[in-house]
Amino acid sequence: FQDWVLFSQAGSKKWFKASYTDSKNFTNDYIEFSSFGSGDASNIGWAITPAYSLDLLSQKALIFQSAQHHATSTENKFELLVSTNFNGTDVLGATWVPLKFKLPTYTNGTNYDMVNSGRVSLSAFSGNIYIAFRVTGNGLQNSAVSGGFQVDNIKLF
Repeated sequence: FQDWVLFSQAGSKKWFKASYTDSKNFTNDYIEFSSFGSGDASNIGWAITPAYSLDLLSQKALIFQSAQHHATSTENKFELLVSTNFNGTDVLGATWVPLKFKLPTYTNGTNYDMVNSGRVSLSAFSGNIYIAFRVTGNGLQNSAVSGGFQVDNIKLF
């Protein structure tokens, strides 16, 4: 996660590395973005991977797991995007293509439940790609769009 680009397009929040230790002392690391408590009318946070060469992948596909917490409105957007022209610094100057994946369920009863993304095809791209996770929400008190999202177990194959 140390080589990722963490960019705050709006608001004060950024993605961060977090961990969870269960009752059997198993610790799992993941990345998270939450606009909760920021007080910002808008939070848009990007987490962008280092470049991956699709030439090294046999199937040109991606899988990952994600979860939400306290995101009860689809206005609290969670997106997966890919770029082939990101230069490592100018996030908004790059072309980003949205990709479909299985979203976590937006209900309080499913807070922190990891969901498999399903197989996300990268076959439309070639050369080096950057993968971005973008969340749009706000941090206003009692807002339906102040939830958070977690990403884990990212695999390209």
